[in-house]
Amino acid sequence: MMQLLARFVDKILFATLFIASLQIPVLFDHYRQYLAGFYEATRQQVAQLDALAAQYGFASTDSLITHLSENSDPIVRQDAQAKAQLLRTLTDTEKGLAILQHGNYFQRVGYIFSPRRSATLSQVLENFTPALPLTINSVIYSLLLALLLNSLLLAPFWGCKTAYAWHKQRKQRLRIS
Repeated sequence: MMQLLARFVDKILFATLFIASLQIPVLFDHYRQYLAGFYEATRQQVAQLDALAAQYGFASTDSLITHLSENSDPIVRQDAQAKAQLLRTLTDTEKGLAILQHGNYFQRVGYIFSPRRSATLSQVLENFTPALPLTINSVIYSLLLALLLNSLLLAPFWGCKTAYAWHKQRKQRLRIS
């Protein structure tokens, strides 16, 4: 009876882990869509900066920012820092989109679950709706992840069970001797 219960709990745990791991590829998609929208808005702001730099005869947006950074007025210098941060944000977002579009499963997991990006992940999760992934690779990776997690979670119990069985056999051998 106890063995039957243990098998049932193991199957329930595996099913839960499998369903949860199936959500990771769906989360990749949601995150990529969120990042694409953010990228487009940031790119438009940078395009406005490029147009402003061209309008006033600067060779590039970077030269405009350098010029503003050298201004004696603190608010202009602070604005220059904000513009420089906007350029860095655009570059980081481009790299993130490249990882989410072309990276492997583990690169995507590493990118999304990075502590640096916890605020973005929280925003994505606010609008997240569970679904099933539509690609075979996503299902296979999810299955492998569920098997790995299931094994890791149950390994201590298997070890205890093996140790108990070994102890029981040793005790029986000692009684026979």
